[in-house]
Amino acid sequence: MPDIITVKPTTEFRQLIPFDKSKLKVLSDATRLAILQLLTEKPLSIGDLEEELKNQDIIKSTNTIRHHVDVLKKSGFVNLIGLKESRGGVLKYYQSNSQILNHALSEEKMNDVQEISTKLKPEFNKLFNQILIDKTDEINEIAKSLMPCDKCDSSHFRDYVLTQIVLAGIVNFMDQQKLKLS
Repeated sequence: MPDIITVKPTTEFRQLIPFDKSKLKVLSDATRLAILQLLTEKPLSIGDLEEELKNQDIIKSTNTIRHHVDVLKKSGFVNLIGLKESRGGVLKYYQSNSQILNHALSEEKMNDVQEISTKLKPEFNKLFNQILIDKTDEINEIAKSLMPCDKCDSSHFRDYVLTQIVLAGIVNFMDQQKLKLS
């Protein structure tokens, strides 16, 4: 076999992509993505969603929209947040508890992100090491609950749990910043 010539990768760091097949399937539908985006902006009823979707040239029946909202709700992306009496019935208001980050960075900007991340590496290491010291038992317990068998290597399950903890922390931080700005 000929010698392999080493080529510098376009990005210097590994990307973690939490994968949940059932959630990816739910999000693979364009109408559900549009509904999720609308419900990220403000709470809406099924009727409100129907109007907002029409404004985006997405014409769907009330029952179809209700079905999509139910799928999003069962998958944990949407919550029922309010009820309102209206014309002898009850309107249900829904809101997303998830935010779609539909952005792509150019290779140049990814390199800028990597540079910032590299500069912050000592602070990140200190933070993550402290999390592991303080919460190692809880993290390991959650990781073990994800393992399909005792013979599996638990390290990537721990990585996944730590990633979810950090992502939850980022979301909490971003929510606090929004409150400070409003």
